[in-house]
Amino acid sequence: MNSNNIAENSDIKILVVDDDKTCRLAVKSILENFSYNVFEANNGSDALVQLQNKYFNVVVVDLEMPEMNGYRLIGSMRAQPKLKHIPAIVLTTKVDHISIERALIAGATSFLSKPLNWLAFGAHIEHIVSLSAVANQSLVFSREKTSHPSV
Repeated sequence: MNSNNIAENSDIKILVVDDDKTCRLAVKSILENFSYNVFEANNGSDALVQLQNKYFNVVVVDLEMPEMNGYRLIGSMRAQPKLKHIPAIVLTTKVDHISIERALIAGATSFLSKPLNWLAFGAHIEHIVSLSAVANQSLVFSREKTSHPSV
């Protein structure tokens, strides 16, 4: 990673959602090393409130949490026009076929298992952020083109 990426990363907001405080803090620390702005939520309900009140570029979410689990959070995000395009990266110990399939059906962008390879995690986040930026630019261009048809 070069210093230009770090400067650009400071504008990126990432929400880390996990009921395990130790895991949340570890993920937050790694992401802050990449100069991302990192916010925390300890369950899906808290995350949904934060998502309604602030724009996030990426959400990193555990699957098993009290109040609202990760599957429901991702499903709720995909059901809301304002949130449906935000990448949701699952980070969990549940790596069985059914859990992976449920997360992807709910709308997860990608699926990572704990324990993490921290270097690969940083690269993965950068990749998802880059893909999301390109997709968002395409959406804006598409909307502008349809709202201003050629004569």
